[in-house]
Amino acid sequence: MELLKPEFSFILPLIMLIVLGIYIYSLVDILRHEFRGNNKIVWIIVVLMLPILGVFLYFLLGKKQQSARVL
Repeated sequence: MELLKPEFSFILPLIMLIVLGIYIYSLVDILRHEFRGNNKIVWIIVVLMLPILGVFLYFLLGKKQQSARVL
């Protein structure tokens, strides 16, 4: 039994590529901004340890903690 019909076989790799792009974007965004205290290190660890949930939490909560753009 096939999971996806051949006409839709491009969807899963496309979704994976989009998720990977968002994951990389979030890590770059964390590295390019300043945070109060050790929050930058904490957010990097959260995103690396919990890839999908960590990215969601970062965009929901972490963006508010940024103080300035570095690069």
